[in-house]
Amino acid sequence: LLQLLQLLQLLQLQDVSAFHVSAAYFGSEFFERLVWHRDPGLNKTLQVLEVGSQNVNGGLRDYSKTHWNFTGVDIADADGVDIVLDDPYVLPFSDGTFDCVLSSSQMEHSPFFWLIFTEMLRVVKEDGYLLVIAPSNIMYHFQPDHWRFLPDAGRALEAWAHRSGLTKVRLLQAFVHQPIKWQSHTDNVMLYARNLEVLKEPLRITERMSAVEDKVMSIIRSRHFCWQKIHQDRIRVGRPARVALPPTNALFSYAHACCASVEMRSMLMGLPRLEQELNMCWIGGRSYEVCCPEVVRG
Repeated sequence: LLQLLQLLQLLQLQDVSAFHVSAAYFGSEFFERLVWHRDPGLNKTLQVLEVGSQNVNGGLRDYSKTHWNFTGVDIADADGVDIVLDDPYVLPFSDGTFDCVLSSSQMEHSPFFWLIFTEMLRVVKEDGYLLVIAPSNIMYHFQPDHWRFLPDAGRALEAWAHRSGLTKVRLLQAFVHQPIKWQSHTDNVMLYARNLEVLKEPLRITERMSAVEDKVMSIIRSRHFCWQKIHQDRIRVGRPARVALPPTNALFSYAHACCASVEMRSMLMGLPRLEQELNMCWIGGRSYEVCCPEVVRG
């Protein structure tokens, strides 16, 4: 456990600009709210699409519920991509296929982002949502890098959707989150309803993160897929409590906290995903108490 706590301290001390904290926080917040609105019993198979899903510094797939169908599309084959697009402005799906569509750090790289915006709305169900997370003030980064977004972009894109024939689309929220000292930029978060008229109570997400870094990172860890599924140690227990470390159920929570923290460490330090290394450690029935420190030291 000491090894794990030392790792968590390392996460706090590192410049975490490589790990997209705000995207992980607000993306996972959206998923949590979606659970309350659409899947409170955790027994529905929602259809989720992420456009621009390549896992560069932490993909939203990691925070989706493991029993949902998650599809990632991008313009190149890479980690996190299920379908490579032939045309960056055409999604190969029928109208109204998905319960929600996500775009994180994608639209600034799209020369004609307004075209893919309406295309994402096209494939959302009538009672579905579109979540867009795009930088507002980041420095020039991965090529090509064309655009930055302010809250007024939310209304402008809503007007563009109406002009394009999607007259029932409504902007629910558009905000730039407060600056956080452990991330070098802020993001503009925009949430849309495909058809507000069919929603009894539209979904809303929180617009602020805690100013306490450890609290934010604990929330993100608690929403990571590692907390949602039972791994190869065959531990059979109920759904884990969503609590910050130290865990209440030492063995089970240790296992999942380790998994989430190792994933974060690999993203922070620009390393490949370490799942294969963890799998090798499990050979022979070794426990997480053995595997996690070994992988962290490695």
